[in-house]
Amino acid sequence: MPQVVQVCGTVIIDVLAFLFLLLGMYFGLNQAVYGRWNQYSVYQWKHWGQKLGLFTDTVRYHLDYMASWWEDNRKAAVGICLAAILCILLALGLLAASVRRLPAAWLGFGLAYLAVTMGATWLLSAPRYAVGLFCLPVALALLLQDRPRLTCGVLAVQVMVSVVYTWQYLHGWPIY
Repeated sequence: MPQVVQVCGTVIIDVLAFLFLLLGMYFGLNQAVYGRWNQYSVYQWKHWGQKLGLFTDTVRYHLDYMASWWEDNRKAAVGICLAAILCILLALGLLAASVRRLPAAWLGFGLAYLAVTMGATWLLSAPRYAVGLFCLPVALALLLQDRPRLTCGVLAVQVMVSVVYTWQYLHGWPIY
């Protein structure tokens, strides 16, 4: 097992180094073309009114929108707001439940990832962003290890959610 952890740790460091290299190239390209390394954030604010914020604020405004849309636009209230709220809370809950089982670096990365990606103002893509967090499936696997009944229950819930999500998509709900 220690060898597997060492190999996984080396791979993760290599992947993170590659991602930082790509991010540096992206920032450098922005600097070379626009004269500002963070021009993307200017465009996001200018064109979509989006900037970084606190993920707790994201939950708050989604609750506000869900309440205001509930009567007039229930599809948006459920498809956008409820999905985002559940996604954020489930991801945080999964990380919290796996605190003693996940490597500390993975847990730290997961919390930082959620804080940054889920903190964007007017966030529509919380479910897509959560799918990109590599340590969530690992955390779930660690929590379900040697628990066959719980594993079957979680699998049944995942299948039901996938069926509902597909049904919503096929019926024109706002799926982001």
